[in-house]
Amino acid sequence: MAAHDLATALSATTLDEDANPLRALPEGVLGLSLEKLHARDIAALRESAKDVITANDVPLLCRQIGGSRYDGVVRALARSKMTSPSKNRRTTTETRNDAGEALASLRVAELEKIADGCATATEPRDDDVVRGYWLSKNWAQHLRRYYEQSRAKLLSPSQKGTPQRRRSRSNSGEALPPWPDANAEILCEHGFLCPRACARPGSKRVLVSRETWRAIQGRFPLSTKFKASTAAECLECLQCVQDRKEARALVKQQQDDERLERLREVDECAAHWWAKPKKPLQAALQRRSSPSSLLRGLLPKERARKGFPGASARLSPGAYRLVPRAWLKKWRRSLAVSGAERPGPPTTSDCLCHAHGLPVIPAHVTAWLRGESADLLPHHSQATDFDCEIVTLDEWRAINALFPVDYAIAFDVDGNGDVRWATEPCAQCDDGRRGEAFDVTFRARDYKRMGRCRPDRGA
Repeated sequence: MAAHDLATALSATTLDEDANPLRALPEGVLGLSLEKLHARDIAALRESAKDVITANDVPLLCRQIGGSRYDGVVRALARSKMTSPSKNRRTTTETRNDAGEALASLRVAELEKIADGCATATEPRDDDVVRGYWLSKNWAQHLRRYYEQSRAKLLSPSQKGTPQRRRSRSNSGEALPPWPDANAEILCEHGFLCPRACARPGSKRVLVSRETWRAIQGRFPLSTKFKASTAAECLECLQCVQDRKEARALVKQQQDDERLERLREVDECAAHWWAKPKKPLQAALQRRSSPSSLLRGLLPKERARKGFPGASARLSPGAYRLVPRAWLKKWRRSLAVSGAERPGPPTTSDCLCHAHGLPVIPAHVTAWLRGESADLLPHHSQATDFDCEIVTLDEWRAINALFPVDYAIAFDVDGNGDVRWATEPCAQCDDGRRGEAFDVTFRARDYKRMGRCRPDRGA
């Protein structure tokens, strides 16, 4: 029986002044009516029949509806008030709020029944026989959080604070009430059960019993019902999932083919006239620092037995080139990972000063060539986009065959270990601002402070 109909029936009943309006109805009629009522129905009933339903009748209604669960919540609430410091401060106004506390207790009792049923929900495997009703797993977890906060708020003593404190409590991550449709997240755009294969947030679901689903549908009547034995997954969504899977497989195959084609180019370079048995392109791929970095892990006895130079040796006499480390990392990744972007030609234009167009050698390269640093490349925490690696002439020719480029910073090492640059580095500019845009204002003070010459003056 709806709340409005019950209120009309109560208003039309002739009662004595001292008689309880609820007692005037037969027990069968009252019991049948109470089975269909919830906390919101009692609130609407009290609002529409104020002359018949008093505040003292609301706890009796809630007790008859909630039963033992309601009594348990009321007992916990009574214990909380007995231990509260403000137990002796109850005024007449607070006594009149018993009806509101009864309704709040009934709401918590209803949520407790649903939360306990959701706690026993299961996630069946594909080969299990499913029985029950499907429920959104995300909704069940949200309901549990909302129930716990509602229960804690009901049992905690009310505290009046300043507006700023109330506003801070309202913004402290308080859980919102669950949305009216419990299965809104597992409902696909076609109006059917969303397949499990859909990788969509909140698409996971669990099985609940019939009693739990009836409690959910009574408290949230807008919930979409999916009976496990009859509800089938959406065929259109399953086809979409299959199409996406095939598209991803096709893209993965294309990326693998591109990677194999790049590796084939690297292997073909070994047949060129400049390719030596050492395979310089493979050496540039496997190395992560300077041409002598592979010797650092060997013990002194192994160095002597294999005829390698000592640990203090830097570079053997020969010609070398500087290649940006960022480009080498991108190139190595394009050969190791399918789908990685293939880099363009390596350029060292960032290592040229804006004022004179002369090379500005990175500080870590200069320190390593002078013997001031043990490692060519700086620590990853100090790495920049302008760091460079040193490659041999054969390695540079192999790279240049795949990625043609006109200019590279070159230097030679003679028999005495001296370094001679093909293009003399700029002696007036440093590598502090080589990556910034050209400054057309010519602030002489800034250039003087940073140790750089003005672009409007010659070297």
